[in-house]
Amino acid sequence: MPDHRRLDRRAWLGANLIDQLGTIVRGHGAAPRSTAIVIDPALAEGPLGDRLACALPGATAPFRLRPGEPTAAEVDRLAAWLRDRKPRAIVAVGGGSVLDATKLAAAVASGPLPSPAYACGATPLPPRTAPLIAVPTTAGTGSEATATAIYTLATGAKVWAWGEALRFDATLLDPTVTEGLPATLTAMTGADVLVHAIESLTNRRHDAQADAQARAALALGGRYLARSVADGGDLEARAGMLEAAYRAGLAIDRTGCALAHALGHALGAVLKVPHGRAVAVALAAILPVNAAAAPDGHAAAAAALGQGDGLPDRFGRVLETIGFGDWPRIGASEAERLAVIAAVTLPENRPMCDVNAAPLTAFDLPSVVGYMVA
Repeated sequence: MPDHRRLDRRAWLGANLIDQLGTIVRGHGAAPRSTAIVIDPALAEGPLGDRLACALPGATAPFRLRPGEPTAAEVDRLAAWLRDRKPRAIVAVGGGSVLDATKLAAAVASGPLPSPAYACGATPLPPRTAPLIAVPTTAGTGSEATATAIYTLATGAKVWAWGEALRFDATLLDPTVTEGLPATLTAMTGADVLVHAIESLTNRRHDAQADAQARAALALGGRYLARSVADGGDLEARAGMLEAAYRAGLAIDRTGCALAHALGHALGAVLKVPHGRAVAVALAAILPVNAAAAPDGHAAAAAALGQGDGLPDRFGRVLETIGFGDWPRIGASEAERLAVIAAVTLPENRPMCDVNAAPLTAFDLPSVVGYMVA
């Protein structure tokens, strides 16, 4: 594919890659008419929907996921749809929520159990029966690069599933499908990219391979995040952030995330704070303690962002540059603050706490939460 760059054996980067979907699915042994498309409903109508129809003529009418972060009920609804249609290939088009829901449903559809059975590794996922292709429309979660998915149970608990069945077989990083994304959403998803890279580079599970991907993601984020927020039509910046998100995803796929994500999940669950904003606020709150505990990793992260200051100050300035000037102020009652503290110690978040650069005992959690939600 001329004018497109291959990042690795699974991922391509380049403008208008979405128009090559027919070629991609054929390369995985499927015909366009036997391909199932799962899409964010906001994207189904309009130019993107038309491009998909042209690229995959005869494909089943897209499954439109309900808006919001994935729930077990929505994953199971999609899994039932996939079982009924038995597609030869599955294409997920959307942000991290769409990608997570699609890859988990594709695996669930191959077995007899509903999605809650696979929460936190309680049951191994069955192997998928159809190849899975990602077309991310935001640069944030890195779901297109990981073998994990996050979803919410009926109880309200946010949980993880993991396994090779959740790894996409191909990823098309096409900046034209992110063109015009609102600045606020671009900023929040881009902040998530930086947090992924910083947590991977500094947590206790980091290794040389993950470090290289995390440093590359931070360099790209430092160069392109502010540009992509300032100008939704800057395709070079959009492409740079898609690559940053993918590389940060590869990094956390090896190392996992850390305390900022545990706290961020608690903010999301208790206060309904959007994910990118929540993890950015959380990381800003804990960076001084983490940087003191692991100075080399945090210095490497600061250098990758492209300056010589300490990471806490640099990260705060990046957040201000992309419009997070009011980021410390998320109103919450005292009861809600206590609920955040309780939520961060739930079993599904404990592994992230345990690999953090500084041990959980190094933090005064009430003060940290007070800083985040003042």
